[in-house]
Amino acid sequence: MAKQMNDGLSRRDFLKGAAVVGGAAGLGAMGLPGVASAAEADADWMPKTWHYTTDVLVIGTGYAGQGAAIAADAAGASVLVIEKAPFRERGGNSRVCGQGLLAPSPAIHEDHKQYLTHMTEGQGYPTTHGEGFTSADTIDFYVEKSFETRAWFESLGMPLVGANNGGGPGKWMPFYPTFPGADAIGTEDQYWTQRTRLEGAEPKAGVVWANLEKWILDNTDVEFMYKTAAKRLVQNPKTREVLGLIVTQSGKEKAIKARQGVIVCAGGWEYNPEMVRDFQHMPELYSIGGPYNTGETIKMCWDAGAAPRNMGVVAAPTYRCAGIKPGYKGTIQLSNTTRQGPFIMVGRNNKRFIDEFRGSVAGLQNKDIAELEGTLTVSGQEIRDGAYVPQSWPEPIHMIFDEVGMKAGAMFSMFFGWAAYVEGFKGSADNSAELANGWMVKADTIAELAQKTGRDPVELQATIDKWNEDCAAGKDTQFDTGDPNRAPYMRPANRLQPFTEGPFYAIQVHQCTLNTQGGMVRNLDSQVMSIEGPPIPRLYAAGENGDIFTILYQCMSNAGSGCLVHGRIAGDHAANLPRWDDVVAKAAAKKAKKPAAKKAKKPAAKKATRK
Repeated sequence: MAKQMNDGLSRRDFLKGAAVVGGAAGLGAMGLPGVASAAEADADWMPKTWHYTTDVLVIGTGYAGQGAAIAADAAGASVLVIEKAPFRERGGNSRVCGQGLLAPSPAIHEDHKQYLTHMTEGQGYPTTHGEGFTSADTIDFYVEKSFETRAWFESLGMPLVGANNGGGPGKWMPFYPTFPGADAIGTEDQYWTQRTRLEGAEPKAGVVWANLEKWILDNTDVEFMYKTAAKRLVQNPKTREVLGLIVTQSGKEKAIKARQGVIVCAGGWEYNPEMVRDFQHMPELYSIGGPYNTGETIKMCWDAGAAPRNMGVVAAPTYRCAGIKPGYKGTIQLSNTTRQGPFIMVGRNNKRFIDEFRGSVAGLQNKDIAELEGTLTVSGQEIRDGAYVPQSWPEPIHMIFDEVGMKAGAMFSMFFGWAAYVEGFKGSADNSAELANGWMVKADTIAELAQKTGRDPVELQATIDKWNEDCAAGKDTQFDTGDPNRAPYMRPANRLQPFTEGPFYAIQVHQCTLNTQGGMVRNLDSQVMSIEGPPIPRLYAAGENGDIFTILYQCMSNAGSGCLVHGRIAGDHAANLPRWDDVVAKAAAKKAKKPAAKKAKKPAAKKATRK
């Protein structure tokens, strides 16, 4: 039965066949066969003491880490999973995401491949910041393996059921309805989840993640260690082989020996201000995901020689986020009930810049729309001068609404996300609490609202007047192009509601995402690839740190593909490697038994003779 160890302190010896100190250190002090040797015992790169030893070391407790741990345990390896966060805040984005899995049936595989191919190629636009296309072989691999995820859950006794967003069982909206194969995304037998929580599973978490955690605790020997942050890999400088990991616990460095492999499943970098600035080119990226996704393990792998991948990509940022975090680590997201009543979004020029009804999901994914001045695409990318570049939102951005919109329901009512699941945020039904604590600005007139939000009153009034005219005509003339493929995603006529009743309100909002996509290049065996080309021995990765998505992202694709597919492959692959210290020990024993070669006698020199 699995065990969880709070604050890095074990309640029992989790080592299988090795001592914590001493014997483990003795083997670890030997080098690698053929290159490193026992003479390297005092090398600077090799820890003098291994504080913990395991076969497979997994970093991160999200979907990817869960899949890796289950697979490695099933293959007979001892498994230790470490988590930077404390116990109550474990799980990363997997714990707080929408819990949907993209697992298409074979009947729609070809359509799905076509859709993903067009999506990862970014509609034919080049990129200017290093994003590469995803190969056809990789896309084929993902589609096939994603379907197998359904059978895998069934084998665990947790069958999946159809997930939907109002379109019926298994149906979900395609982010790019005009792409080839998009119809498959909106068909049945595509998206899956779980609705029944196992008895005893974590109640403050998404059901799929909670069920997987409960299954691991009940059915495996996997060990968990919390408040344990990865710092650097233990890597042989000659062979590049990864032998373990240096971590910090309570401010102290400790060494974990990984005899078969290290699997990095620690998510992305959305909470790393430096990486957000360097790769997304914005002052801050608001996220509804886990605040412990700060990118250290990605940099750690780069330091070990890993090739970087797609660092300009984030997963579908959208306006539906109030950039408000007082007292919360996670971002507070606007509720879908904001679609009720009159409301618009205005940027720095006091004009609308987005189709507010579906936000980044609707109207912004087509070439003709995306090329409109000031209009943005999804997934953190903007088409500018015929190329994809990092998205630049026209901040400051405010959501503007009137008293009718105010009374339509809770503005802040998250159904998933870190603030809701972990921190217990609940929005007030009548928005009174949010108004009282300053999350909203209230004014009797549009001119007063403009003054309070730092906007030009004439320009803001002109925008509202144009909106009221469109509402009267029954058509959003700025974003409704008449494209029948986009029609289901446009704001319906009965939601084109004019501003009629004061007072008026404004909420400053920022683009919001759940996760980033960039990280390391990995192959189909989940091995981390080096800059030079070959895999880094015994180093694996899974999850959001280098998934297949290059420019654009489809909702709910990471969980079933990059996380559970790559995680399971990594765990199985690593668990079937020989233990590096066993190899070293055998090589040393063989060398010790080999008899010393006898020195050949040097023939005596002939004496010169005089003739």
